[in-house]
Amino acid sequence: RARRDAEQTLLVRGARLCDSYVPIGGSHDHEPMLVDGMVDVPASRFLRPVGRNAALERLRLWRITTAMETAARRRTLFHLWWHPHNFGVDLGHNMAMLGEILRHYRYLADKFGMESQCMGAFAATAGTRPAQARPLPAADAAAPRPALCPRSTP
Repeated sequence: RARRDAEQTLLVRGARLCDSYVPIGGSHDHEPMLVDGMVDVPASRFLRPVGRNAALERLRLWRITTAMETAARRRTLFHLWWHPHNFGVDLGHNMAMLGEILRHYRYLADKFGMESQCMGAFAATAGTRPAQARPLPAADAAAPRPALCPRSTP
């Protein structure tokens, strides 16, 4: 769940920032949960805009890709999210970072069957269960892959 404003202390925010570069908070892969009839898809990583320190950016890329690989090996959920407007400040470097992540995703998809889905498609394939929070069943490796997120037409 998202933290309330009162819970967003400087210490919490600083720890989250440090966790972007060094593994202090685990891999952040998840099992999706049904809560009150809704699918809870917790965030694993926020893709921050690229910074000026190349060494730190390589470390951050390593942190993201190793967490993705952990999720792929465990067949759990890895939810990478970002604000597209954050990419505009240094579009070339931000798109290069995203490109590296997508290349690694392709490797994980080929090697472990990792799948990419938009939120709507993921929730639709999660099914419905009673309101109590509990993990959804693991994906069947032999099951057909769902279609990519449909694009809406204006």
